[in-house]
Amino acid sequence: MKRWFILLGAVLILAVIGGAGYLGYRASQLTNRGVVQAPPTISVERGDVAQSVTTPGQLVGMRERMLSPGVAGRPSKINVRAGDHVKAGQVLAELDSSDLAIQVQQAEAALKTAQARLALAQRGPDANDIAAGLQRCFYPSLLPGGRLAFRFRLRIETEF
Repeated sequence: MKRWFILLGAVLILAVIGGAGYLGYRASQLTNRGVVQAPPTISVERGDVAQSVTTPGQLVGMRERMLSPGVAGRPSKINVRAGDHVKAGQVLAELDSSDLAIQVQQAEAALKTAQARLALAQRGPDANDIAAGLQRCFYPSLLPGGRLAFRFRLRIETEF
């Protein structure tokens, strides 16, 4: 029996809370459905607009490109400044080419040396080259007793 009283009391408490919530909800709906008031209006006059807005920010170009030259080097001349308008094909900056000029001279010298060696190898040895080679290989020497002997000396040199 005591159990029934506890259960009945809990149901009554829930009913009171639910009824109060429903009445509060209904009351708020009635006040929101009231007469809609029009916003305040003012008359329009011709004239200059004197209103401005100041905000902090940063301007960013819509078509901004990152430059990366094909070779490394220090810029020697910059022809444009930030904010300048540029056209396609316009020279924006020039790189210092002194290091590259030295490399070109070295490469040209190496090319001339290689061309001279190739021409010499294609021509082949002449009679003077053969005589000089034989002279380096054979050299006379005196043996004990005053006899003359030719000795052979061979030195192989290769280049790759």
